[in-house]
Amino acid sequence: MRKKPNILLIIIDALRARNLSCYGYHKNTSPNINEICKDSLVFDKAYSCFNETDPSITSILTGRYPLSHGILRHGIISAKEIGEYYRRGNKNLAEILKLEGYRTFALSWLERWHKEGFDYYAYYGGIGTTYLKRIAKSILNKLPESLRKIVSQTIMKKVYNTKMLDGSTITNHAIKIIERNLNKKPFFLLIHYIDTHLPYNSPKKYEKEFFEETSNNERIEDVLKRIKNPRWREFLKKCLSDAKTTDDVVAKYDGAIFYVDENIGRLIDYLNKHEILDDTIVIITSDHGESLTEHNIYFSHHGLYDVTIHVPLIIKYTELPKKRLNCFVQHVDIVPTLLDILNIKIDSFFFDGVSLLPLVNGKIKQIREAIFAEESAAQRKRAIRTEDLKYITKINDIKPKSGFEYEGIFNLEEDTCRYCGFKHAEPEELYDLKNDPNEVSNIAYMQTDIVQELRSKMDNWVRNLIKINEMRMIKMKIRRIQDIKRI
Repeated sequence: MRKKPNILLIIIDALRARNLSCYGYHKNTSPNINEICKDSLVFDKAYSCFNETDPSITSILTGRYPLSHGILRHGIISAKEIGEYYRRGNKNLAEILKLEGYRTFALSWLERWHKEGFDYYAYYGGIGTTYLKRIAKSILNKLPESLRKIVSQTIMKKVYNTKMLDGSTITNHAIKIIERNLNKKPFFLLIHYIDTHLPYNSPKKYEKEFFEETSNNERIEDVLKRIKNPRWREFLKKCLSDAKTTDDVVAKYDGAIFYVDENIGRLIDYLNKHEILDDTIVIITSDHGESLTEHNIYFSHHGLYDVTIHVPLIIKYTELPKKRLNCFVQHVDIVPTLLDILNIKIDSFFFDGVSLLPLVNGKIKQIREAIFAEESAAQRKRAIRTEDLKYITKINDIKPKSGFEYEGIFNLEEDTCRYCGFKHAEPEELYDLKNDPNEVSNIAYMQTDIVQELRSKMDNWVRNLIKINEMRMIKMKIRRIQDIKRI
C-alpha cells in the first residue's frame, strides 16, 4: 500500500500572476517555478477571494469564502469577528490532516485562528521569535486601542526590515523541519514567503538585473505628494527610501520574486536529493496580487482589479496529469481538491469550493462561470468577474477598517480610499475585459442592463452563501445534540 504523500503548501505573499515568467511575463523572474510547471497542473485563471492576507489565507485553508468563514478584515480584527469564525464551525486543512495521521507544521507570521491544527506554528526566525511575539502581543492587547495601533505599526515597520522575514531564513527553517521528519509520519508543511510584500525584499544584484525603464515612469517624491493619508504616505516613504522612481520599485518587486523562486528551487532540490519529491504534493499559490501603479494604487493590494486578485496556482504530484487549464478556479477549491487526491471523505456541504479533479480528468469543462472577490480595508467593495466582464460595486454591510486609518483629513463617507485619501473609481465599475484587459475604461453608466444583470448574479451569490451557512449552523447543532444523546 502506497504511503500517504507529504504536502508542501507554498503561499507567496502579494505575488500577482502576471509577473511570473511562467504566466507570460517577459522577464525571467521564475526559472525554478517554470521548471515545476513543466511537470505540474497549472491553472491559468486562478483567483483569490479577497485582496488581503488574513481573510485570503483563511479561505485557502478552510475552502470557504470570507462571507462563510466570517473573517472579513485583515490585521485589526475584533474578538467578536474571531469568535464568529469559531462559532461557524470552520475546520482548516491542518486540523483535517492531523486527524488523518499527518504531522503539521507552518512557517508564517499570522498565528491566531490560522494556527489551529498545527503541531508547530512558527513565526519567521524560529521558536524563540514565536515566543517573544506572543509576549509582545499579550502586552499590546492590554493597551488602549488608539495606542495599540501606533505601537503595533511601529513594531511592524521594524519587523519588515529584519532578517526574520527573509526568504533564505524561512527556507533554511523549512529544510530543518523536513530533515527531522524524514522516514516518519507524512507531513503537511505550510510555508508563507513574504519577500514579495512591501517593502519587497530583493538583493541589490537582482534589483539591477530586473530594472527596466518604462514610458510611465514617475518619481517617488511625486507619487508621495498625491497620497493624502499621512500615515500611509509616511509608511511608503520609509519602505521605498532606496527607490527614486516607480521603475526602481518594480525592479525591487521582480527581484523579490526571483529571490523567492531561488529559495523554492532549494526546497525542491532538497526533496529530490532525499528522494521524497515524488511522494510529495507541492502546491504553489499566493494570497493575493499587488498593484504596482495601476489605477493609481501604489505598491499595495487594495482594489479588486486583476492585478490584485489574479494569482498563480500550481499543483505538482506524480499521480496527477501534467497540463495547463484555462478555466476559472478559486482559492476555495484547494482544500476540496487536495482531500479528493488523498481520498479523504469529508462532507462537501461544509466547503464553498469543489474538487478540481473532474476538471483535471476531463470529465467536465468548467466548474464555474464567474469568480467573486471582495475587500474591506481601503474600501468595502465586492466584485464579480466573468470571462469578458468585471463588475465592482461599493457595499455598506460593514465599515471598512485598516491599519492606516486616520480621522479629520477627509470625509471617509465620500467613497475615498482609506489608504490613499482619494477616489480610485466610481461606486460602480464595469469593464469590458475583452477590449480593455487592463480595466481602464469604466463603462458602468453606459451599460446599465449589463450592470443590472451582474449585480443580480452577485446578489444571488451572497444570498445563497448566507442560506448555506444558516443550514450549516443548523446541521452542526443537530450533530451536537446527537453526540450528547450518545453520551
